[in-house]
Amino acid sequence: MSHPRSFLTVKLDTIMPLATCKLLLHNQLNHKNTLRWQTSLVGHVARQTWPYIEKARTDALCNLSRRDCSLVVRSMTGHWLIGTHAHRLNFPYNDFCRSCRDEEEEESPEHFFCSCPALSNRRLRTLGKPFLDDLSGLSAIPPRKIALFIQSSNWTPF
Repeated sequence: MSHPRSFLTVKLDTIMPLATCKLLLHNQLNHKNTLRWQTSLVGHVARQTWPYIEKARTDALCNLSRRDCSLVVRSMTGHWLIGTHAHRLNFPYNDFCRSCRDEEEEESPEHFFCSCPALSNRRLRTLGKPFLDDLSGLSAIPPRKIALFIQSSNWTPF
């Protein structure tokens, strides 16, 4: 019984430098990880804010202080103590936005990062735009700037 051979197996059967083999393996693993990330059924907020695996952006996140890294990761994954997430964890929460005090607006990462009118000046100064269309707009913003925006907002995420 023969097994189908992958592109990588065929390439590895030929004589080539070790560095080329490592690069091929690295590229194939990155492709598989990216595909798995993009087709996952969980992590809706995280996939919007971090749509693909990018080494430079991951390194920038890891180079933040522990506190700033935690701020960015919690907010960009939707796992910070605001709105309905805080309520699910039995923490005190606001039904409405604590910045604009609009009782029609639920306190959420989407409202905080994208559309809260009370934070538009801070958003413009730190993120470069007064409003974002949706959370995917954060994917082009460096993690350091996202941390600065969260700190300047005076929202305490935990």
